[in-house]
Amino acid sequence: MPKKTWPIKHRAVETATAAQAFDIGPAKVLATPDTVSSIAMNAAATPPSKDVLADLASTILGDSGSSAALEALMEATRYISEVRLLTLLKDSLLLVQKSEYEGATQKALEALRVNEKCGTAWHILAVCREKAGDIKGAFTCFEAALQLEEDNTGIANDLGRLAYQLDMHTQAEKLFRYVLDKNPDDFEVANNLASCLREVSRFEEAIALLTPFLEKDPSNGTLWNTLGTVVNAKGDLPTALLFFDEAVKFAPDDPKPWHNRGLILGALGEIDEAIQSLETGIKRMVSPAQIEAAELAMAFCYFCKGDLMPGYRYYAARKSLHSLEGMKYITDVPALDLSQSLMGKSVFVTTEQGLGDEILFGTVLPDLLAELGPDGHLTLAVERRLVPLYARSFPQATVIAHGTGKINGITVRHFPGMDTTRANDGFVMLGDLLPRYRPNAEAFPRQKSFLTPDPARVAHWKAELDKLGPEPKIGLLWKSLVQHSRRDRYYSPFESWAPILRTPGVVFVNLQYGDVSEELRQAEREGLSVWNPPGIDLKQDLDDLAALCAAMDLIMGPSNATSNIAASVGTPIWVLSPSNSWPMMGTDYYPWYGSARMFLTPTPGEWAVPLEEMRQALIREVAAPVQALSSDDIRRQFQGVERALLMRDWAEAETQARALLRHVPDHTGAWQALATALDRQDRIPQALDAYQTALKHQPDSLDIAADLAQLAFRIGLYDMAERFYGLIVKRDPGHLMAVNYYAAALREQSKFDQAITLLQAYLSDYPKQSALWDTLGTILLAQGDADTALIFFNEAISLDNSLPARFNRACLWMEKGLLAEALPELELCLDRFSEPGNLRSVELSMAYAHLGLGNLKAGWQAYAARHMTGTPKQVHFDLPAGPLKPEEIAGKRLLLLAEQGLGDEVMFGTLVPDIIEKLGDGVLTLAVEKRLVPLFARAFPRARVLPHHTESRDGVITRSVPGLSGDSVDGWALIGDFLPLLRSDMEAFADKAPVFVPDPARVAFWKGELARQGSGPKVGLLWKSLISHSRRDRFYPPFESLTPLLGRKDLVLVNLQYGETVSEQIAAKAQGARFYTPPIDLLNDLSELSALCAALDVVIGPANASTQIAAATGVPTWFVMTPGSWTQLGSDHCPWYANARVFVTEEGQWASLMQRVSEEIK
Repeated sequence: MPKKTWPIKHRAVETATAAQAFDIGPAKVLATPDTVSSIAMNAAATPPSKDVLADLASTILGDSGSSAALEALMEATRYISEVRLLTLLKDSLLLVQKSEYEGATQKALEALRVNEKCGTAWHILAVCREKAGDIKGAFTCFEAALQLEEDNTGIANDLGRLAYQLDMHTQAEKLFRYVLDKNPDDFEVANNLASCLREVSRFEEAIALLTPFLEKDPSNGTLWNTLGTVVNAKGDLPTALLFFDEAVKFAPDDPKPWHNRGLILGALGEIDEAIQSLETGIKRMVSPAQIEAAELAMAFCYFCKGDLMPGYRYYAARKSLHSLEGMKYITDVPALDLSQSLMGKSVFVTTEQGLGDEILFGTVLPDLLAELGPDGHLTLAVERRLVPLYARSFPQATVIAHGTGKINGITVRHFPGMDTTRANDGFVMLGDLLPRYRPNAEAFPRQKSFLTPDPARVAHWKAELDKLGPEPKIGLLWKSLVQHSRRDRYYSPFESWAPILRTPGVVFVNLQYGDVSEELRQAEREGLSVWNPPGIDLKQDLDDLAALCAAMDLIMGPSNATSNIAASVGTPIWVLSPSNSWPMMGTDYYPWYGSARMFLTPTPGEWAVPLEEMRQALIREVAAPVQALSSDDIRRQFQGVERALLMRDWAEAETQARALLRHVPDHTGAWQALATALDRQDRIPQALDAYQTALKHQPDSLDIAADLAQLAFRIGLYDMAERFYGLIVKRDPGHLMAVNYYAAALREQSKFDQAITLLQAYLSDYPKQSALWDTLGTILLAQGDADTALIFFNEAISLDNSLPARFNRACLWMEKGLLAEALPELELCLDRFSEPGNLRSVELSMAYAHLGLGNLKAGWQAYAARHMTGTPKQVHFDLPAGPLKPEEIAGKRLLLLAEQGLGDEVMFGTLVPDIIEKLGDGVLTLAVEKRLVPLFARAFPRARVLPHHTESRDGVITRSVPGLSGDSVDGWALIGDFLPLLRSDMEAFADKAPVFVPDPARVAFWKGELARQGSGPKVGLLWKSLISHSRRDRFYPPFESLTPLLGRKDLVLVNLQYGETVSEQIAAKAQGARFYTPPIDLLNDLSELSALCAALDVVIGPANASTQIAAATGVPTWFVMTPGSWTQLGSDHCPWYANARVFVTEEGQWASLMQRVSEEIK
């Protein structure tokens, strides 16, 4: 087993304060031994996370606190000679045996004060925390124990169990495989590994693993149960039932297989048998959380039977009162007495469960308002995205947003917008009103609608949909955002919808939230059209979604939040569902809505049958009659497409092209026009597919090939661009634009010699083609031959005053540090360029030039070009509030977003103290790259620090902050937008303290580790970028240039370079250097990197994320750079950090620069 696979990591403890009245005890305060590390204290103080037995299907075996396990630990203490340590460990174990886990924790902590390197002490502390319900804290302690006792398979197995419970299935698998390799006959470990494989949908591997163990011991009920869960997850319910039958036969007292068997029977429609199996399991259950899970399954069974009142009684288990996973509601309002009349009462109701249930259960609100009468009042708390819709629909009610969070590890729902001046007679969860108003199926009124969409937005969407043609508009849904094998069986795969999507006479509209770009591209590749509505976030903009649904003729798909919203505003929905779906409440229809119609699978997973029924009904009842277009009609429609392209009305061109393709799906011109329209709207993936489809219909078209090649080049698919441009040049050797781009595609792949040979051949025949000279110059510049490149740029400019060549020459001058010479050229290009991408590039280059010259005002103004507005690189922000100007933040709840690359997030992070000062009494929420969260959280403890998330949605780059609620911020701003305000001159950079505060325990650890590597200065080294590219590589010193440092025997060199460095390590060792590579993830564990850097005497390297972290931690950092770096802001140093120095190379002479750097180390 490799050493230090699981390094000890510092884990911060989340804390929160609840001002509202709620019966949650304060967090346990533990006495802190003087010298125990913060790792141990954090682990010990972390609140419990959940009841670990709640998920019966998990079937993970093993108990760290069993008699055998504790005896093994007691045996381990025999080898400890320190009397004080031994006494404390034995005392701790005795308390564990008595289930006094907090007292045992205290003894283990005291033992760690005596010797923090004692693996047995960490192991005992881990057992204490697990038994106290603190899974995350236990995980940290088991990690520490395993690092100290790397061959202890018991610890590895326990760590695997906890990794599994924390959904860290990849890590759990590695641990279980290691233990099973050491103990190949251990069925418990095999069981655990099979459970891991099941959770990542590797079913065949899990079955193959369990089979030989069952052949050896066919009476092992536990293994039969786990095999049943695997086959169940695979979707083979009848076979799973056979295996659960075997499990209950051989392990009749184990409640898990009885529970799992009941779930399968319910899914197969054998409801009475399911209830009997669940009841048998409940009788054998001890854990209240287990019982609640089984009772919830019982509720669904009774709903399926149509016996609603017993179902409602069991449905109370949804509240999970005995599990920390259950929701706790923070309110001073007493529980509503539902045994009394509600006439004239003031009632506070909160919606519950998921978003779909908030709508589904909301169908009882008209009944509640009718009972309250004109003298009563309803205060309704809903998910924040539903507030506008519910407020408009129930103007007589007060509608507020609820919020959900954690307090001491407990999930709570609170109500920040509650009117505390109103006296409410009672508080009730919405689901608790179901027995009152829906006691049986006949009580469901099947109302057509109960929510009111925004009429102006309905009109807007009707107008947009009318542009698609006169055919009925059909909304389409097919999946859940939560992907899991056991959940996926309730959703039909997208490809199964293909026959429906081929239905003529209708227009399909995508209503599926989440990233569906691949599915829509798949549809387009097959000639199927699904319109994606622009300008709406289908997951967040629920009020606008309701209006869009109201504007459509029909919604098709599973029952989820969107289909429920559609039904709630009166749009017909066709629900695709497995049989025995509990919301049907024992009927053969969907009783909640009058506009709903069910299409059911005859057996689980048999989607083809209801989808065919749906298709036939669509043709028969909805689709408009379709008549074949004549050749004149086709010609006239295509002329409309061409006219829209000529007018540069890209949206209209797309609409016209799609309309034509619905009638003539193999019309090459329409496909090419569609691709062009999509390309101009920056919907790149769709455009790429459309070009490829056009080329498939007309493979000999050089025009289509050229368009496709140009798009591929623009989005960085250089190998594809090379293939298509090569094809064009081969067929048409005189196609000079293709020749030029062909050479450029070769350049981007570092195929310099091939590109130069190509251009030299053409320049001998076409010496007046400036574009060829310009491209040749870029190739030489990429090779590092700036002087020759300049000759070629000048030649291109002399021929026809080439603007691209002027821009490239200006960039070359900037690389040489000739910033003043570059500025006039850039200004000329800015005046004459028109394409947005080119304009942004020039503006950004001008910003760098001004900043490099110290012209901060002009530089920061031009630096706005970094947003790449109007280009495919522009980042769009999906946030629950609007933007704030830097001058407007005082007293506000500000969401501050880090931006650009990881290094810039750190460098611009030096502004945060000034921003906090500007906020005054305001509150800061800081969103940074997820790897930086621990660093910024420790640096700014009063701020809330969250990870931001960036993704491409249909070719649009979108940044969001998961977990951020709209009621927690007033607005947002980008951190770079504060530069003009807070760094307007060089004086504003003075006297800035280090930003990051590394974990002192980890700093001490690394100082000890580095001391063991030898005496002498400890020097951290970096030299390259993970992104290797010809134009990028020249900004980084080659490893061989580090020879002056590698040759010094008085230095301890520490490898800080992330990525693959094996060859460099070998080269360093060959030179006799003391070149230490720390056993940590230098790319991802940035908190640990900061602590490591703090233990060094100096860090040397190019300006990248690691050197920026070192400098921000306060470590002496020496940046090695090329001339003209804008970050120096016209100075001879790095003004962002007081502890940084800058060494600038001349003409790429890295070896001489590194010699000078070496001489500076004394």
